[in-house]
Amino acid sequence: MADSDGPRDPRFDPPAERFLQNRDWATADGQEVLRQLPRKLRKRAMWLRSRPGGDQYAWTDPSADLDDAIQETVRRVIGAIHEFRERGAGRFKGWAYVILKNVLLDMASKLRKGPAVPILRDLHANRVVDRLHIRAIFDRMLEENPASDYPRLLEMDAEGLSSREGAGELGISVANFEKRKQRARARFRELHGELRSV
Repeated sequence: MADSDGPRDPRFDPPAERFLQNRDWATADGQEVLRQLPRKLRKRAMWLRSRPGGDQYAWTDPSADLDDAIQETVRRVIGAIHEFRERGAGRFKGWAYVILKNVLLDMASKLRKGPAVPILRDLHANRVVDRLHIRAIFDRMLEENPASDYPRLLEMDAEGLSSREGAGELGISVANFEKRKQRARARFRELHGELRSV
């Protein structure tokens, strides 16, 4: 299997090529591509992991994190389809594989860097002062908006829940969970700075 694309798939490539003529996901070909794409991406991800140097695509939970990577790749493919440009023998499948590779590398990079808000590790430690500081931040968040889910999002983050698990618990999409978690992290940093300076 070539790194950029792989052998022609008689089940996937013909509908993908027809889909590229109008790039309308609502067509029968577009729906068939969406149906088959997760299977192709999962197979490709496992192939990347099995090759020399495959540990650079490491994920912590082989099931949950791989599902997250596939969902994120499909989301990016859907959003960027009109930017796809065929070059030479390049095909839709190879383009989707490049996006998958980038998603996996992003996940591995985040894993190596650790939590984006390190102070949240103290939620489950015995450092009373920091625990009280975190609780003060959460209280401020709830004062600003009593219905805020920021504290719960940040607790999930500290607990190491995958995006798929967190989204399932809150009953929202993975993409929405990620967006709200990033906003919660940003507001946490702002309040952390404000309270430290008091």
